[in-house]
Amino acid sequence: MAGILIGSIAFGPFAESFGRKRATQIPAVIMFIFTVTTALCPNIYLYSVSQFLLGFGAGGYRVNCIILSTEWIGASKRSWGVCVTQLFSAVGQCVLAGVIYAIRHWRLAQLITAAPLGVVVVYIWFIPESARWLFSRGRTEEAKQLIVKAAAVNKRTVPDSLFDKIAVNNTVNRGGIKLIFRSPLLTRYFFTVVLAWFSLNLSFYCLYLNMGNFGLSIFVTQLLFGAIEIPANLLSMWLLEVFGRRVLFIATLLSGGLCCILIVAVPQGKP
Repeated sequence: MAGILIGSIAFGPFAESFGRKRATQIPAVIMFIFTVTTALCPNIYLYSVSQFLLGFGAGGYRVNCIILSTEWIGASKRSWGVCVTQLFSAVGQCVLAGVIYAIRHWRLAQLITAAPLGVVVVYIWFIPESARWLFSRGRTEEAKQLIVKAAAVNKRTVPDSLFDKIAVNNTVNRGGIKLIFRSPLLTRYFFTVVLAWFSLNLSFYCLYLNMGNFGLSIFVTQLLFGAIEIPANLLSMWLLEVFGRRVLFIATLLSGGLCCILIVAVPQGKP
């Protein structure tokens, strides 16, 4: 978790300066390398260092891969892009339970989990940079070429008037995070989301890490980690379109908080 924290902080500014593509590729390579080295560690000290660096890569990857994908998806389908990404994350948790159940040797299991990352490390060098980021950095011609290529893949044509409109709306942005604090509205949104993420993770991991006390098999417990999130992600695809981001954001946090409070009312002998 410490690695994820530092990786998220490090690769946020990195993505602004060097692009979403690099900020996704480099963490993916880091994750692959240290997933493999974890399996080869001879003692707990090197294992801990390897896990920290694995988390460092994961922190950068999990944020920037979603940013890169959603910046290529139109606003009307953006929620689908995010939800499908998270859905496959949950499915991965479920598959992990099956892998560990079938292979009880932890070093071998660790190497097997590195195999999908090996595939990612190969193909991730062929993904396009975010056209939105290229425009924001003044690299207009590169962005236009990628948009034309994307349109060709989708059997569409791009009118010249669209590029003229984009050029007007996308001024070169080099202000970084300071731009957020120049607007009272953006500042308020920023701190609201920061507080929400802090509160969510505090309660979320408190519940998750306590699941081991349910007395279930460790394989079933791991399966539940992912299975719980699958219906949530599937429902979110639909509910985000029906209710919008704001209403669903408030409703899910309130319902989650209420359920946490109701846990207190459950007698100790009724797990």
